[in-house]
Amino acid sequence: SLRGLSRAVGCSHVKLYRYFSNKHELLVAVRARAFQRYVGFMQKRLEGVDESLARIRLLGMGYIDYSMKHETEFRLMFTYPMPGMLLTDDGETTMEAWHPSIRGAWEFLRFEIEEAVEAGALYGEPLMIANVMWAGMHGVATLSLTGKLVAGASREPLAAAMIDALLSAYMSEGQV
Repeated sequence: SLRGLSRAVGCSHVKLYRYFSNKHELLVAVRARAFQRYVGFMQKRLEGVDESLARIRLLGMGYIDYSMKHETEFRLMFTYPMPGMLLTDDGETTMEAWHPSIRGAWEFLRFEIEEAVEAGALYGEPLMIANVMWAGMHGVATLSLTGKLVAGASREPLAAAMIDALLSAYMSEGQV
């Protein structure tokens, strides 16, 4: 409840109600801010890097790093259902219907993939490549966070191998 939350953060429930009409609205705002911080984290990683495949590799490793350094935010962003952030009231699921903060985080990856395809470094449909990259990196991050990496696998080498495997599936001839 908002009353319980207000006690936990040390402010009055009346003050919280000034900004949020219910707990759901507060959760949407907290998640939106987490997605905005995630985009800022990734933008910093890419500063000064121009080569498209290097940028995508940095994004992949950045996803893992973010999940470890900001575990609570990462879990909040990706583990729990997100009513009000992914679907409109009429059940629309297109990207245009997503909450702007989620769309911004997704478009960040998709843009980098599109740039690599346009540069000839990757071939294929950018949206599919972006989905495959996200699914692979999210799998490594989630397995690592939940302590389910097995058989001597460790986070960074596994993440690097995952990035290489995913990129190699879409690399144009002559790319390394």
